[in-house]
Amino acid sequence: MGGIQKGVRNMLNIAVCEDDVSMGSYIERCLYQQAFKEGLDIHIEVMDSFEGCLKYIRETNEVDLLFLDIELGNKNGIQLADFIRNDLCNDYLQIVYVSAKQSYAMELFETHPLNFLVKPIDEKKLADVFRKAARIIGRSEETFCYKIGHAYKKEFLSNILYFEANNREVVMYTNEGRDVFYGTLKKIGGELTKRGFFFCHKSFLVHYKKVKIFEPNQLVMENGSVIPISQARRKEVKEMQLDMELRNL
Repeated sequence: MGGIQKGVRNMLNIAVCEDDVSMGSYIERCLYQQAFKEGLDIHIEVMDSFEGCLKYIRETNEVDLLFLDIELGNKNGIQLADFIRNDLCNDYLQIVYVSAKQSYAMELFETHPLNFLVKPIDEKKLADVFRKAARIIGRSEETFCYKIGHAYKKEFLSNILYFEANNREVVMYTNEGRDVFYGTLKKIGGELTKRGFFFCHKSFLVHYKKVKIFEPNQLVMENGSVIPISQARRKEVKEMQLDMELRNL
């Protein structure tokens, strides 16, 4: 079963997975204080178990930065990070390990963490890590997020040519090929029409920058695909084209 996940983010979404409640609260408080100083909008979810954190990340796919305790009762935070990287195919999430021990160096390497903080956590070091993460995530290009089966996937908006409705499925065409997932163009369009995409037909949501030729009743895309413009959309598409051309003068 698949579905569309929130695709474009306007704030920094942070998860803290720490079975020591007081430590989790300390990290949360320090992060909110630092975000206020930096003028950044953040949202933090604090969880105290391996299972709770895994469930949250799998169901939302909205986490940008994860502070992950390595010792989680009888579970191991490194196993959770490995699941995020390999089973969820999520290489975008920035992971910061937290531990009272310093003997995990080789194990951590495989999951490509951003940093490692040793307990008790120094507030200045935490602030430095937060600023670094914010810079990296802030430089990241906007992505569209979707789900196929149990796997969450992302695609850079700049790489998407167009979407096509196919019954209950959506076909996404990119520079490299195509992907198919469950969803509706109406929901996708609610996010992407604000970011350079437009409807030329009820069954097609097109990336304006990927249109090679505008014709009266059809569009020719960069990959050679020809997409129809419905009668009901022709005036709207023409006006949009003129508006975009005037902006680029």
